[in-house]
Amino acid sequence: QTISHNTVTQLIIDTPAGDPHGFFSAARLGFVIPQGYAGLYVVMVTGYWDSHPTGGTLRQVEIRSGNFTSGGDTKPAVAGASMWMSAFCSAVYNVGDVITVHAMQNSGSNLKFHNAAILMYSP
Repeated sequence: QTISHNTVTQLIIDTPAGDPHGFFSAARLGFVIPQGYAGLYVVMVTGYWDSHPTGGTLRQVEIRSGNFTSGGDTKPAVAGASMWMSAFCSAVYNVGDVITVHAMQNSGSNLKFHNAAILMYSP
C-alpha cells in the first residue's frame, strides 16, 4: 500500500493474522468489539517499508481505536534499506470499539508499506 509523505494513512488489511472470535470487519478494515466481549486485549501490527535513499527520516505504525492511539512505534530509517516494523499494545476495549492500524512516513515522497498484518487476542 502506498503511504504519502507526512500523511497518516489507515492500512488496508484484507484478513487478520489472528482472530479467534471473528471480530474482524473487512468493511471497517479492523476489529469491532461485539456485545459481550468488552475487556482486555493484546493487539499487534507488523509489516515492512520499502527502502528509500534518504536515511534518518521517520517510519511509523500505530494501533488506534477512534482518535485514540493505544500503541505504536516510530523509528528512523536507514538509507537504502527496507525496514520491518511491529507495534504492540494491551488495552481495554468496549463494545462497539473499532481497532484499526495506521502508518505514516516522512521520506519526502510516496513509500510503500507491505505485508500489513494485524493480530488480536484476549489474554
